[in-house]
Parts: sequence; C-alpha cells; structure tokens
Amino acid sequence: LHIRSTDGNVLFSHTMTNNTMRRTIIRAVMCKVNLADADLGGLDLSDLCFNEMNLSGTSFRYSDIQYSSFDHANLTGTDFSFARLGGAALPYAKLGGAKWKGATYFEAKISKGLVFLEGYYWDVYLMDDHIKIGCKMHTIEEWEKFTNGQIRRMDTSASEFWRKNKASIIAAARKHQQQSE
Repeated sequence: LHIRSTDGNVLFSHTMTNNTMRRTIIRAVMCKVNLADADLGGLDLSDLCFNEMNLSGTSFRYSDIQYSSFDHANLTGTDFSFARLGGAALPYAKLGGAKWKGATYFEAKISKGLVFLEGYYWDVYLMDDHIKIGCKMHTIEEWEKFTNGQIRRMDTSASEFWRKNKASIIAAARKHQQQSE
C-alpha cells in the first residue's frame, strides 16, 4: 500500500501479508518518514504516536486521531477538518495555520483552533468553549464557577494550582473564545 501526498505523489510504500493502511502508516512512523503533505484523511489513526514528526500540510480530514500523540510534531498548515481528536496529546506541537472546521475533541468544538498553554504543571488546552487541564475537561463557565472544594477533589495539588493560575487561564480562554466572533 502507498501513502500519498495530497497532490497524489507516493511518499511511502509498504508491502506485507494482510497489509492495511494503518499498518503502512505505523511502518512509516517507525521509519521516521517525512509525511509532510500526506493525505491521511478518513482513516482510523487512533492511538498512534506521531511525536516529533513533520506532518506539515498533512490532511487528517474526517480521520479518527483520538488518543494519538503529536508531542513536538510539526503540524503547521495541517487540515484537521471534521477530525475526531478526543484524548489526542499535542503538547508543544506547531499548529500555526492548521484548519479546524468541524473538528472535535470529545464533545468540544475546536473550529477556532486548539491552543496549548505552555508553562503550567498540567497540560492546558483551550477550545472554542472548553478548557482541558490535565485529564479534566469542562466548559469555560464550569471552570469559572467551580468551588475550592470541587477543585480540591480533582487532585490534591489542584487547589494551589487553580488559585495561582485561574485568572490567567480564564483570560486566555475568553480571548480565544472571542476570536473570529
């Protein structure tokens, strides 16, 4: 099977008994193939590790990339339109110019882009109307209204973290939410 670029050129080929496109992609990742501009649309790519890969300009349109890891990956100009990203890890990924129309992160819409806030104890992601901190994802309004007791029950370190960072995270989320409105 072949992995093709968005303009039809073959980027990588892999032959084996009972081969699938998923197995071909796994092999390409293992071989550290440059998959920039690859057409990976409409595929089940869940639970794959794309860490530190060059995927700039790649199409993930309509793909399931839930729980995949893109740590430090180059995703500039990547098309995530209508992709399912729930549980995907994208810390320090380069996301400039990515397309997000109709993309989701579990129930959260990310049409305005997915923003990773650096420098916090837990990974912090901003979506259209949601904030994900560590493994907890809630609407911006829910985060604003949580009591100290509710925050404390999330994790033993959460109260201190939220006391120090609530204002800056909420402000960043509101600014992101107002983008293109």
